[in-house]
Amino acid sequence: MPDFSIYSLFLVFVGGGLGSMLRFAIGKFSLHYFGVYPYGTLAANILGALLAGIASVIIYERQVIHPPYNDFVLAGFLGGLTTFSSMILDAYRLAEHRMLWVAALYIFLNVILGLVLFGLAHHIARAA
Repeated sequence: MPDFSIYSLFLVFVGGGLGSMLRFAIGKFSLHYFGVYPYGTLAANILGALLAGIASVIIYERQVIHPPYNDFVLAGFLGGLTTFSSMILDAYRLAEHRMLWVAALYIFLNVILGLVLFGLAHHIARAA
């Protein structure tokens, strides 16, 4: 039997809703102020990677946040904030408009910049 409770599911639900709302707001802000698509999803994914780097130290190494609240942060909030499906949809739409190099750069930036910022945040959080 899986190790979770109704309370854990509720926390993931609430955290996911909050993360999704933030991702939505970032996307709308980006589109409104920069008029450029799809930088909102990129910004949300990069922010999520940065926050995940910090959260991984706080949760797994320092054990400041304990279950089920770590589920609220990781599976819920950060899972709602970052989204692979939106990134893939954005990349597909770019490629569909024959912007293949932009689509490739977009995927590269999401993955590589996300990994770099995760590692940087993890290192800084560990040292703090």
